[in-house]
Amino acid sequence: MAICVQTRCSDCGCVVDQVLHVDDGEVRCPDCSRNVPNLDREEFKAVERTQKSQQLMGVLSVLALAAVPVLMVLWMGFLTNVKSWISTDDKAVVRDDTTLYLAVAGVCILLAMIFGALASRKRYVVDF
Repeated sequence: MAICVQTRCSDCGCVVDQVLHVDDGEVRCPDCSRNVPNLDREEFKAVERTQKSQQLMGVLSVLALAAVPVLMVLWMGFLTNVKSWISTDDKAVVRDDTTLYLAVAGVCILLAMIFGALASRKRYVVDF
């Protein structure tokens, strides 16, 4: 497996995004070509586990945000009866109670913000 981290060289101060593999023996600085040993397996697995959970939170955030337009269309009543749209003045139209769709859309927006914040809260910088 691979992890994407920022590496910072202690000799030249270069900060670079690198993809580290568990089987790599050494990490090399692209500027000064300094070699240092790779992370040990326990650290590598901990970073990998965190990044996988962050990826899952990002996917959940996108899914929650993708549900909002669908719920808004259901709230407006386009799929049931075109004349029963929210802003109609026709008194003869009997509207279904669609406020639950609006409430669930608001909850989906809130969940998308929470999952998005959880997905982006931790970044790793490896000093060598």
